[in-house]
Formats: sequence, C-alpha cells, structure tokens
Amino acid sequence: MNRRSFIQKTGLIAAGTSLVPSFLYGGTSGDTFEGKRLVVIQLSGGNDGLNTFIPYEDDVYYRARPRLGIKKHELLKLTDLMGLNPNMIGFKELFDNGELAVINNVGYPNPIKSHFRSRDIWHMADNEVIRSSGWLGRYLDSECMNGDVKQHLALELDDSLTLALRGEHINGISMRTPASFIKSFKGSDFSNLINNTALVNEMNDSLGFMYKSIVNAQSSVDYLDEKYKLSLGSDTYPNYKFGQNMRDVSRLIQSGIETKAYYVTMGRYDTHSAQKSRQGVQLRKLSETLKIFVDDLKKQGTFNDTLIMVFSEFGRRVEENSSNGTDHGAANNMMLIGNRLKKNGIVNEMPDLKNLVEGDLQHTVDFRSIYQEILSKWLKNGHDIVSGNHEQLGVL
Repeated sequence: MNRRSFIQKTGLIAAGTSLVPSFLYGGTSGDTFEGKRLVVIQLSGGNDGLNTFIPYEDDVYYRARPRLGIKKHELLKLTDLMGLNPNMIGFKELFDNGELAVINNVGYPNPIKSHFRSRDIWHMADNEVIRSSGWLGRYLDSECMNGDVKQHLALELDDSLTLALRGEHINGISMRTPASFIKSFKGSDFSNLINNTALVNEMNDSLGFMYKSIVNAQSSVDYLDEKYKLSLGSDTYPNYKFGQNMRDVSRLIQSGIETKAYYVTMGRYDTHSAQKSRQGVQLRKLSETLKIFVDDLKKQGTFNDTLIMVFSEFGRRVEENSSNGTDHGAANNMMLIGNRLKKNGIVNEMPDLKNLVEGDLQHTVDFRSIYQEILSKWLKNGHDIVSGNHEQLGVL
C-alpha cells in the first residue's frame, strides 16, 4: 500500500465511522454487557395505523374506507373494540402474552406531512427548532460526559447514520452488516498498512494519529470478529433485508457488546396506491421477524433487558383515496414490545374518527413523552435530553 492509497482508505474510515480504540466493546476483558438496551424500529414512509390496529366497531371507519377497510371476519381480534391486521399473526401472539403495548393517537402539535421534515422532528425530538442532534445522539453525549468516548453505545444497521443517533459532541456508529464491516478491516490492505514501517516513518502527525487509530481499531475488530462468530443465534430469520438486519442485532446482543441503543429502518410504508396488498406484505414481514427476534432473545436470556420501540413518522388520512390507498396524515399508533411492561395491550383511548382536523386524527399523546419515559425509566438516564413537560403514560 502506498501513501496515496493509505490517505484514501483512512479518509473514508474517518468520514464514515470515526473509529476509536474501544469500538464495539466495553473493555479488553470481553465481559458480557449487563444492562438495559433499546431496539428502535422505524417504519419509514408513514405506516397506516388504522389498518394496522383496526377500530372494527366504529362505523365511521368502514364508511371512510369502503374498499380498504379490513372486514371484521378478516382481522385478528384483540379486544371488543380493536382488531389486528390479519398479516400480523406474530404480533397477536405477543399481544396475548402481554408483551405488546399499543399506544394510540401519538403525534405532536401542528403536524407536518413532509416525510423528511416529520422524520427530522421525530429524530430531533423537537418540532419548533432545527437541531443538528437527535435524541439518541444526545443520550450518547450524556453517557460519555466523563470523557470515556463510547460511540458503540448507539449503533445503526444501515449504510449511513440517521439524525436520531447524531449527538452534539459524539455520533453513534452505522454499519451495513457487522460481517461486512469486519471484512473491510480483515483484508490484506490493512494488514500491509499495519506492517509497513517505511510508510509509517514518512507520515505527518495527523496521518500518524490515523494510523494508530487503525491499529487499535484492528484489534477491536478482531475482538468483534471472535465474539460475532460465536454468537450464531437463530437460523430461522427471513432472507429479506429487515429479517437479516434483525438477525444481526440479535447476534450483536448475544455477543455481549455494550451497545445500549440499536436502530433499524424498514421502508416501503408510503402506500398512496394499492395499499391493502403493499402494506400487508410489509406488516407480515414486520410481524414474523419481530416474533422470531423475541423468541431468539428469550433463548439467549436477553429479552428481559430488551425493549423494542416501533414507530412511523406519521399516520395516514382516515379516508381512502381514489387509488385504493391513503395519503399522508397525522397522529398514529406506536408499539412497545418487552417483558417488563407495566401496562400492556391497548394502553389508551381509541382513535376518535369523528373529531378530525382537516381529515386527520388528532394526537392526544406527544411522542416525546414516550421518549422521556424510555430514557428515564428504562435506560435510567437523568439528563434533560428531551425538553418539555410531557405527561407520561406509565408503560415502563
């Protein structure tokens, strides 16, 4: 490897991950992490909550959706008032086990129907000002206030890091897959670099620092490689992207690394047309994968200390459109999955389909109250990460 190649490769690494010696593990001892962890699932595109959890006893629902409305004999009955999309058999099992909490009417004041802006609001936890940091990124900042930089506490399975995991001082880490990330450091180029004494001697201070970071990162990746190979997990995960992402999250949890927040995005929920089949496919994937994931964590003995949060940037309009779909709406439902929920099932009041604002559901729960409850009650973080005085539901 020559000097130009070194600069190109290390520049890419610096921009993409900002590796530090403690990358992806709590220390050199390799002890298993003990503590609470959060797994966030973002349903990107605006999932239609009314066809996910169906108010089947409300005639307004069927009048507004003569073609899209899911018939009573098709849905999975949860309560005397609410049913579940028939593609979500796995979620029905979680509900019956008391491991699912459904929170209705979640949103924020003056809702925005732009995908990008609304996603930013959920990521920043702020609908009034533009911020360069996200709520989990600020959580990461607070966890590293003593100077011990631990980017690995927040990890995203994706090509790039979402705003939610960007802090004011420290960012989380993103990777397409743990295996591909490990492979990028196990190749001959980096081995040659580490052993290239002549190249090291001609480096300036900044390149020397980068070289030392890579050497330290190499040993950390060796550690991750060893741990990851041992954490085989379940082999029953589906072979689509979301299934494989959740398999990787399970294996990372089983490996014992110190990560406290995992972030996975699942797309294709923007159902302006042919919604019934398109959303049905995605909800089936979501349901079957998360049921496998939960069962996998139970076998590992890590489910008790794992909380799963599922959200989308907004819901859909109550009335169907002319293309057998629904357009961008406002309030929506959120889901929490875990074994230590203080409230489970349908946590709060049903959606009010009669008192709409410009055809949209009104929110009665500010999403930031759920964030605050997760941070304070689950992750045990006492810092003022999400501003505002929001009434909590007592789910955790």
